Amino acid sequence: MPLRPLHQKNLLAKITDAARSAPPTRSASKMQPGTTLFPNQWRLNLLTEEQKKSLRGHLISLTFRNVFFVLLVETLLLGSLLVVGRHILEVNFRQSVEQALSIATTFGASNREIRALNEEIRNLQKIQSQFVPSGDLYGGILALVPSGIALNTLHLNIAGKNLLLRGVAEKRQDLNRLRDALAASPLIANLESPLSNLFVKQNIPFEFSGRLQIDAVPTPIFPATVNRETATSTL
Repeated sequence: MPLRPLHQKNLLAKITDAARSAPPTRSASKMQPGTTLFPNQWRLNLLTEEQKKSLRGHLISLTFRNVFFVLLVETLLLGSLLVVGRHILEVNFRQSVEQALSIATTFGASNREIRALNEEIRNLQKIQSQFVPSGDLYGGILALVPSGIALNTLHLNIAGKNLLLRGVAEKRQDLNRLRDALAASPLIANLESPLSNLFVKQNIPFEFSGRLQIDAVPTPIFPATVNRETATSTL
């Protein structure tokens, strides 16, 4: 706010009178550094209260503006870093997807072959778990046949777990030994024979039927005192 002309004249007159009324204590040539020409200094305040308030508000607004500018710059920098980081992540993600697709395309046929091979191996394991050594089972039953017995039929239904044994015994004692051996064997259960076999003394035709115990097949199937050649030749 500009000063009025009358007020300016009064102010200048006061300053002039004050300067004249203050005698110098020492000459200007002998003044020490840091001393002033007028010991009783006057501090001039040419701003009104409204101007002070306006200036104070202007300084505060400048401070806020500078702080806001700094925050804005930091925000822009952080935003730029985030944009760059996002771009890098997108590039890496696309590269990973392309590599995965390339690997799947390159090794797809090999993976299918491996899966097919694994399926065949599982099927073979399943077949092996269900396999019954029929040769050992035949040999084990033939090892139970004593001398004096001539077999003409030996049928083993492994799937149905059934047994049918037919032949001729020279004497009743031979037939009894065969029956006892079959009944005592863990390979056969529920042994059955017609009662007509008991009324003939010599050259007795017989027929035995029963149920096979596949789970009881030992390894090896033959007893230590009987070899495979002897048991096979009996048939």
